[in-house]
Amino acid sequence: MNISLMKMFESYFITDMSIENYDVIIIGGNMIGSALAIGLAKSDWNVLVIEKKKLVYSSFEEYPYFNVSSINLSSVSLLKKIGVWKNLIHSRVTQNTVLEVWENWNFRLTFRASHFGLKNFGYIVENRNLQFALQKEITSCKNIKFLHSIRLTNLFRRKNSWEVHLSDNQMLSTNLIVGADGPMSTVRWLSKIRRIKYGEKLYCILMKVQTKQKINKHSIWQKFFSEGPIAFLPLFKNRDCLILHGKRQKIESLCKMSVKSLEKYLLLKIPEKLKKIEIFEKKMVYFRRFHAKSYFKEGLVIIGDAAHVIHPLVGQGLNLGYKDVERLLSFLTSYKDKGICFYSKGMLSEYQDSRLFDNYIMQLSTEMIYRLFSSKNYWIKKIRNELLKLINRSDLIKKIIVQYASE
Repeated sequence: MNISLMKMFESYFITDMSIENYDVIIIGGNMIGSALAIGLAKSDWNVLVIEKKKLVYSSFEEYPYFNVSSINLSSVSLLKKIGVWKNLIHSRVTQNTVLEVWENWNFRLTFRASHFGLKNFGYIVENRNLQFALQKEITSCKNIKFLHSIRLTNLFRRKNSWEVHLSDNQMLSTNLIVGADGPMSTVRWLSKIRRIKYGEKLYCILMKVQTKQKINKHSIWQKFFSEGPIAFLPLFKNRDCLILHGKRQKIESLCKMSVKSLEKYLLLKIPEKLKKIEIFEKKMVYFRRFHAKSYFKEGLVIIGDAAHVIHPLVGQGLNLGYKDVERLLSFLTSYKDKGICFYSKGMLSEYQDSRLFDNYIMQLSTEMIYRLFSSKNYWIKKIRNELLKLINRSDLIKKIIVQYASE
């Protein structure tokens, strides 16, 4: 018999008794999926996490890794609540106390945490450090099973549950599937949830740099150019990160430059206080912004980058994902405690309603900022600089921006 026909036969006639069942199966053991798993496990849910990569981080290099994230105070609160924050290697975490944005230095916009009665706006954390902290907490949760190096291959709806097929030929069952498997989500694809794409692919070059002069290690800045912004993220051990956005051809040509040539190019882009830098590693990455048309189907929901990807210029991507986690945890535990079906369309619709508007507003805001500062039109340039000047003079507007970005 044909192998594919045999698998189809098995999927339809295998008995429920032979399939291992979980309250929730989370596809994606990344920073979003792992956080949700821990939150559920600490509320006595039986959880399985399936991750296609091998996420085992037992050691760290002396200097920072490329992939870093900006996390706000709301995300920190969630990580503390689920017991993850204490597991971070805090010597590798940097506080953000000053944020600066400008195109023309005379029209810069500056935010200082102390001005708003805050110790900081949040932190810069290496993704590897955060993933390590999450995995450490997962090992202490007896009701989480974590499978790595295994892929989701298919999903079948069975009355009130889902049958989950994996690349190692396992078949599992659950009432609720959560897709936290990133922009190229298999869950979203298999469940036929469509998405709206925004614009063309965006490219950037990530550069690890060594600063050779004394700088404020708690200050993040971003300077806008018509071809794309350049951002500075302070890390540790005199190692920091520069991110330069641009068109594909431009970024590819920069990546092909020698380190010395690229350093000379950067001298024309970065402020005077950073003129003495040395690049010791660089790489190109690309991404595409999109928003899913729906976050759920019956017994299935997508969160984080599986549901929405925004422009990174405001550093809110991971924070939106953690807002998804916080709201989904709240709805699931509330419904289960009340004895109401936690995987119903009604519950998942409520969850979607609680997150859709916020995610759309953030997506549209970043798109508007990106397009506004990409324009070479003289009058638009004049308007945007005056706008930055106006905001910088208004404590009320700045307070509203800080509150929105921190929540």
